[in-house]
Amino acid sequence: MIKTTILSDNKDYPILLHDVKEFLRIYNTDQDNYINNTLIPAAVTHLENSLNRSLTTKTVRYENYDLQNPDFISLPYANVDTITSITNDAGNDLSSEIEVRANSITIDYNNYTPTLIIEYSTITDIDGELRQNLLTLCSSLFNNRNEIIVPVTVQRYINKKTRVLWL
Repeated sequence: MIKTTILSDNKDYPILLHDVKEFLRIYNTDQDNYINNTLIPAAVTHLENSLNRSLTTKTVRYENYDLQNPDFISLPYANVDTITSITNDAGNDLSSEIEVRANSITIDYNNYTPTLIIEYSTITDIDGELRQNLLTLCSSLFNNRNEIIVPVTVQRYINKKTRVLWL
């Protein structure tokens, strides 16, 4: 069983209320609450889940209670900044025995453990293309409130960023 808990999310969204309002050409404040508290978080969450990377700085607790391959773990919410702690089910600190990559860690130890608890924080790297796709997704969500319609351009961006090359 794998359990992922977000311990903190500072919600430093890559797009702000005024960005979305300008993109949607909204000039009054009637929709501000909806845009700020529903629309932006929904768009950010959708892209985070689709890209398997964090778009805001988070502190995450990842618990794996049934490790099949304890040497390599792909972490949810990629872009690992720092590992706060990494322990096994006996509470032993394994932080000196790991190699951190953008979205995974490699553990170099001989003692098999069925449980691994990792607390880590993420870092964001936001570019103009991602911001534009977030705004486009916000527009689609705003105009189609009864269903989620992902625009073709946003889906192409997701596909491009998640493409895996097989050799």
